[in-house]
Amino acid sequence: LGGRWRGVVVDPCLPVAGRSVEVSRGANGPRPEVNKRRALDDFAPAFSRASGNRLWVPVVEKAYAKAHGSYHAISGGYISEGLLDLTGCPTETIALLGAGSEHYGGGGGAFDEARAWEKVLSYCEAGFPMGCATSSGGRGLVGGHAYSVLDVRQLHGVAVGRQTKLDGFVEREVEIVDPAPALVSASASKYASSAAAADASPPPPLRLVRVRNPWGRKEWNGDWGAKSETWTSRLGAELGNTRADDGTFWMSWHDFLTAFSVVDVCKAHRGWHALSLPGAAHRAEGDGPPGTTRAAVDFGMISSEDGDAFEIEVAGDGGGGGGGGGSWA
Repeated sequence: LGGRWRGVVVDPCLPVAGRSVEVSRGANGPRPEVNKRRALDDFAPAFSRASGNRLWVPVVEKAYAKAHGSYHAISGGYISEGLLDLTGCPTETIALLGAGSEHYGGGGGAFDEARAWEKVLSYCEAGFPMGCATSSGGRGLVGGHAYSVLDVRQLHGVAVGRQTKLDGFVEREVEIVDPAPALVSASASKYASSAAAADASPPPPLRLVRVRNPWGRKEWNGDWGAKSETWTSRLGAELGNTRADDGTFWMSWHDFLTAFSVVDVCKAHRGWHALSLPGAAHRAEGDGPPGTTRAAVDFGMISSEDGDAFEIEVAGDGGGGGGGGGSWA
């Protein structure tokens, strides 16, 4: 928490969902009877839960809630801070289209879609945990909500189930008033050449992102959603498309950029070593508007000749007992 490993002791009790009980009077007095309508929810954890009756998820959640003071205190927040707290590994935030907040590093600069895709694809191949967040809802997505990024794929030379046909544009009626024969002939020849070139050129790569809603429900219902017509049997077998309402779904990269405002990446490198050092940052006059301040920290880096890579992140303690409070890479 706040860049430091911290042990938190918890008892074995967990908050559970309420159990409905009906009381009926018989010959021997009151007798409690379970309301079978909520049998599936009886004694289920009230908050996070895992499949197969695994307990480590709600236990870790309880420790995290205790460190921050309550369950309510961890009901929302930034994905990057949660990843940093739980792993101790540095994080990176990738601002997507429409993300202009200072926290996400929008800064108003031009968005480089190609660079963003390269990063997300390479980080997925490296096995880094990733999350994404929406700023608004729609098409089955929840606004202001955090999601997990499970997979990123780039496929070449594949056909989709529903795609725009060139014939659909050819059959449109166009009114031509007294055209010159030579002009019509030239236009037709040019159009035929363009159509042939379009048919001969390979289709652009198919870029897909697999996302999961931690609620285990409420999925994207646009293109590449579970019931979308864009799926083919081949792609469904290769990518594992499922029609089950389990909170997991695929999206095109284009729709992903439109729906999500940020991707947070936890750089949990395999085989890397981590070192956390306590320190203090003094307040200094900032370069922004008058009256603003910034944290000033001096670093000294020893570079090796072996080309080793380093990740540096500064994490604030939030000024309280919980941890968090922001981090800067």
